[in-house]
Amino acid sequence: MNEAQRKVDTWIQQHGGYWDRKDIALKISEEYGELIKEFNRLFGPQRKKASGDMAKLTLELGDLLFAIACLANSNSINLDAALEKSIEKYSSPTTDRYE
Repeated sequence: MNEAQRKVDTWIQQHGGYWDRKDIALKISEEYGELIKEFNRLFGPQRKKASGDMAKLTLELGDLLFAIACLANSNSINLDAALEKSIEKYSSPTTDRYE
C-alpha cells in the first residue's frame, strides 16, 4: 500500500469504514463523470468564460483518485504495483498495439 492509499485508509477507518465494493465502483463512475464534465467546461466547445481555471479540474481528479484508492484498498491491491504492471504492459516490445 502506498502513502496515498494509507492516507485514504486512515480517513476511511475514522469515518465508518469502506462502502460495499459495488458502491465504490459506482462512486468511481460518478467521479469520472464529474471529471469529464469539468474537462469539457475547460476545453470543450462550450467553454466557461474564465477558461483555464484548473482548480475545479484538480479537485475532480483528486475525488476520482480517492475513489480508486478506496476500491484498491478494499480489494488489497497496491496501486503502485498495479501502475507498474500497466507501464510494463505498454512498454513491452511484444505488444502489437502500436507501431
